[in-house]
Amino acid sequence: MPGLVTADAGSSNGNISTNGSCQTGHGDSQVANANLGGATGVGASAASSSSDSTACAGTAPTQSNRSSAVLSGSGALAPVQVPAGGCGAGTPNTQVVQLPPLASGVCNADDSNASTGPPSQASVPYGVREALSIFAVSAGGTSVLRATTAAAESHAVAQPTCPAGTTGTPPNCVPTPCPAGTTGTAPNCVPISCPAGEKRSGSKCVPISCPAGEKRSGSKCVPISCPAGERRSGSKCVRVTCPPHCPLRAGGTPSNPEFATRHLAASQLPFTGADLLSVAIAGLLLVATGTVIRRRFVGQE
Repeated sequence: MPGLVTADAGSSNGNISTNGSCQTGHGDSQVANANLGGATGVGASAASSSSDSTACAGTAPTQSNRSSAVLSGSGALAPVQVPAGGCGAGTPNTQVVQLPPLASGVCNADDSNASTGPPSQASVPYGVREALSIFAVSAGGTSVLRATTAAAESHAVAQPTCPAGTTGTPPNCVPTPCPAGTTGTAPNCVPISCPAGEKRSGSKCVPISCPAGEKRSGSKCVPISCPAGERRSGSKCVRVTCPPHCPLRAGGTPSNPEFATRHLAASQLPFTGADLLSVAIAGLLLVATGTVIRRRFVGQE
């Protein structure tokens, strides 16, 4: 119907954003010099409304609606009852026109949650705010004609999340990897236990390799300590070899350094031959003695 709703100026805005499992919605509307119902209807020199909603997975959604209207008009549908501070102060669901069953009017009509608290509007959608509305020929909660100005709406919906033990964004959920030092599948991660002779490296077990001068003891490397009568050779202990009565055989050290040096040398290279120098000198003496005796016998003949 032409001319049922008129206004000199108006603007509206709406947006919705998502961050992880949370969604936020916003809507607002502003109208100047609005008129509902034509020349004899209800007018508002200024009307505005806004609606904000937030919903996150696992938490209750929140809804916040606001509106106000500065009424005007002198026709048959002009405001007949306006409670103190009603429309301009933003009081929700304020009755401003009451001519049942022909017409009724409401400012700051609100639908934040139809399931709790009087008064409530339609069951869906939630998050609707109307600065000024009129209803014509109402019966049984239904109106033949409805006119609204400066209405706002928002409706945020929580985003789905991946179940426990997975990560990503539905439907692309993948198992959550276990942290370093553990194995299995999240959330059932268990510490890595390495067998004897191996150690943990990140999320794996690797053979233990000990540096020189150390040996493996279980899953660790410890310094090599040789028992009495043995000495360290690389990463092993070997038995000390020396002649009988060598103090090193019993793990001690001789008081005479030359004695120790001589016996260590002997232990390193055992002497198994004859002393050739002594034999040569003895042979020369025998030859000389025989020569002298022979000359004497020859001279007596």
